[in-house]
Amino acid sequence: LEKIIHEACKQCGRSEPMELSPALPLPELPPADFRMVLWEEEESLSLRSALAEAGEPESALLLVGPAGGFAKEEIESLKNGGFKTAGLGSLILRTETAALTVLAILNHHFGRMEP
Repeated sequence: LEKIIHEACKQCGRSEPMELSPALPLPELPPADFRMVLWEEEESLSLRSALAEAGEPESALLLVGPAGGFAKEEIESLKNGGFKTAGLGSLILRTETAALTVLAILNHHFGRMEP
């Protein structure tokens, strides 16, 4: 995966490589200014609205759930840890496509896709 990340960053001209971290238990997730978890049951806050509220954070940590989604207990634990939940409207994406989709949305929103 590290090789794929390196080659993908090289291909798209990304100067800062993305980091691949090992899977961590929820309580051990690193700190970030913008902490968001996508949750298919979130109906009141869209990812678009959450990003509009975020301003320009120095760091972001966005979680995409496993196949079948996060359990409600996991969501409560994340909320207690400072995460907000956001939805993608009526879209429910596969885990692997959701992660790539959200990465593209974040790059666009924070101006990383500007000429």
